[in-house]
Amino acid sequence: MKTLIALLITASISSASDLLGPIWEQQGNHTGDAKPLSWKIEYLDAWGRTVVSGTGGLFYHDRCCGGYQTTDPSWLYPQQYWGTYPMYYIGTTMHYRITLCNDTNRTYKNLRVIAIQEYFNPAGHAGEMIGNDAAEDWLVPELLSGQCVSLDGVFAIPNDGEGGLDQTHLQVQHWDKGRGQTGRGAVILDETKAAIWCPPDKYGISQEQIRMAGGSAANATTGSVKITGGSRGFIQPAAGEPAAIAVTTVTPGFVTVRIFDRAGSLVRDLSGYAGGGKPEVFRWNGTDSAGNPVAPGIYMVTVDGPGVQAKERIAVVR
Repeated sequence: MKTLIALLITASISSASDLLGPIWEQQGNHTGDAKPLSWKIEYLDAWGRTVVSGTGGLFYHDRCCGGYQTTDPSWLYPQQYWGTYPMYYIGTTMHYRITLCNDTNRTYKNLRVIAIQEYFNPAGHAGEMIGNDAAEDWLVPELLSGQCVSLDGVFAIPNDGEGGLDQTHLQVQHWDKGRGQTGRGAVILDETKAAIWCPPDKYGISQEQIRMAGGSAANATTGSVKITGGSRGFIQPAAGEPAAIAVTTVTPGFVTVRIFDRAGSLVRDLSGYAGGGKPEVFRWNGTDSAGNPVAPGIYMVTVDGPGVQAKERIAVVR
């Protein structure tokens, strides 16, 4: 397979109800293609793993607590869904990647690829969307025979989300021969359970569970921030020496970690989840949000999370 590097148009969809139509066999389009497209979905930067079995859910909190385990016996799902899934905490951001390949001998023009994050529906159908921003779509102008394209998506899991398995609903629409890019295209792929992920509960694990795992959150009253990296405390991106921003929060929760230049402009947002009671390391390699190297100089790091609030200076040298 050849990897396609193409200009992709990305749009945010507030409601996906008007996008979903019959699967392509029912709609009667492209009936000559037994298998028009192949695909896979990868979930990136997961916080841990969830193992679902006949005894319920077993959660491995890998990033915050070194694989510490918690369980929930109420997680009862049909046996065909027993397995291991990536785990994300509610209130954090999930990054994922869709790879779509054209396995036919034809060329597709104007493919619209849609990913919708839904609550799991064991019956195999579409589920309820997780919040108002659960859908994301891309326009692939052309996909030649034997080519693949990779699409990166981001989903901010809402704070009012619910624990349990969730599904990524993948649909691909086609505007035949480039005759238009509005309205509904011919649906050539509709997979309600293209991939499955989960959040265990609202904020991951409790303060008491961290104490049992060997953390110190139960005894902590204030958090801390420590920045290291590079020689003399500077960071040297060219030498492969990123900054390590170690944040210790009092309790588990979301931590805002942002980097500003001397003019007060936001350079990079590294925000994420911290387990509490032990350092969570956020790394900065000296680039801005577009991946471009920043100029040498002094930058301000601001941290705001459960029991910790700090401003620290950091130097970039070239």
